[in-house]
Amino acid sequence: MLTLLLVDDDAVVLDLLTRLLGRYFDVITCESAEMALRVIEEQMVDVILTDFELANEDGLQLLAEVQRRFPHVRRMLTSGREPSTILPRRGVSAVERFFRKPLQALHVVTAVYEGRPSDRPHGIASGDQIPSCERRERPHARCG
Repeated sequence: MLTLLLVDDDAVVLDLLTRLLGRYFDVITCESAEMALRVIEEQMVDVILTDFELANEDGLQLLAEVQRRFPHVRRMLTSGREPSTILPRRGVSAVERFFRKPLQALHVVTAVYEGRPSDRPHGIASGDQIPSCERRERPHARCG
């Protein structure tokens, strides 16, 4: 089974992603870019999926660093923003795939296993959807 590193500063989103994608991958989660880089140094990671907006950090910068130091790791980015507002600015080559929130598990699983049909798991539910978490007034909002 492939190892997927999820990076998001929102623990609720990480929990939801882990529950949905954990059926298809060995999932490791991190809440910061610094922690993610440490994990990749210490463990075998096949794919990283990071949010664009991390607390005091930038998902594109993280993916650029992963590309430079660990070129074997596939790099994917997610955001609630339009890709045209993020990707043209910088780091386009560091991003192999972009997913707009809310994520659909089927799209992520398909992208990760693209080109690896013998590794692809069976029984992917096409309706698996991960709701986005919008934090407006309450800092501990729950996804629903």
